[in-house]
Amino acid sequence: MLTGLAEDRIKQGLGFDAIPPALQNIPDIKGDEWILTAFWELSTCRSIGMGAGPIPWTSIKEYANELELEAITRELFFDAVRYLDIIYLEHVTQENANASKKGNTGRKNNR
Repeated sequence: MLTGLAEDRIKQGLGFDAIPPALQNIPDIKGDEWILTAFWELSTCRSIGMGAGPIPWTSIKEYANELELEAITRELFFDAVRYLDIIYLEHVTQENANASKKGNTGRKNNR
């Protein structure tokens, strides 16, 4: 489970009062804030079209290679980044939906 600084950054960055259930199963990695830093750096690799896409697997692999992560840590890293990415994309989708609703509120039908 994410704790400490990483937990606080997730809650603050995504606007949650508590860690979402999907993130509660991430294994405890001592000094886990590096995972969150990696996630934000890897977020720059996502494709942008009609909306944000997931972080490409190849980008996560390259990042893990650059850090020379051992097999067990590498697996945990992949899982953590994927969990964070799922939550991030869900959050962005929800924010876009909320913004769309607010944009349509109060409009009058001109027919």
